[in-house]
Amino acid sequence: MPETANISTSRKSGRMLGLDLNSWNNLLVLSLVIGAVAAIAVGVSTYVVVQLQKAEAREANERIATLTTQGDEARAQIARANEKAEEARLEAARANERTAELLKSLQQRVLSKEQIGALQGLRGKIAAVNVAYETDADSLIFSTLIAAALQDAGITVRGFARGPSVHSNVNMLYDKLAFENPAGKPTAGEPLLSAFKAAGLPITSIMARLSVDLESAPPDIPMIIIGGKPGPASASDTPAK
Repeated sequence: MPETANISTSRKSGRMLGLDLNSWNNLLVLSLVIGAVAAIAVGVSTYVVVQLQKAEAREANERIATLTTQGDEARAQIARANEKAEEARLEAARANERTAELLKSLQQRVLSKEQIGALQGLRGKIAAVNVAYETDADSLIFSTLIAAALQDAGITVRGFARGPSVHSNVNMLYDKLAFENPAGKPTAGEPLLSAFKAAGLPITSIMARLSVDLESAPPDIPMIIIGGKPGPASASDTPAK
């Protein structure tokens, strides 16, 4: 009877929780397999997550690069548009200048009150003077205004038309005694030279002989030769931009 009891006890001690050693070994192997599978699953999941993050990062960088390129193109287009706008503004300014010059060239020349006063400063300094004018209407009217101012100063004035083919934009003075005066000191164009300069009508040339088209005028009387009005500047006269 004692032997039977020992055998029974040994058999009971080879089990735990109703499972023998082999069962526990199988459970251990199964748990290891499950752990390995779980580890593999975690590794695969981690790899997939990393790859997805990389793909998202690449897409984000590509979007940023695209937006940067589009921004550069937009800035370049804005710069070109601003450049064209500035060119248009400059061209409009040049057109306005040409228009102003044209309008000015079409306006009749007149004498201001100050100019008339300067010319009438010749009162008592010269007895007579002739005035030559070109054949256009502006020159005729302007020379008439000058003659009237001189006449109001008590100076005798006669007018002479220049030849139709003669044209000049500057005022000139004929004075027989400008450079040589047998009776004394040459006049050097005075007092007419200073008076017309004071009136804003400067004389650019003095001559001691009358031109061919004005030889009918008396040579002993000084003559003011009024230049024609300059026309508007042509495109060839405009400085290159």
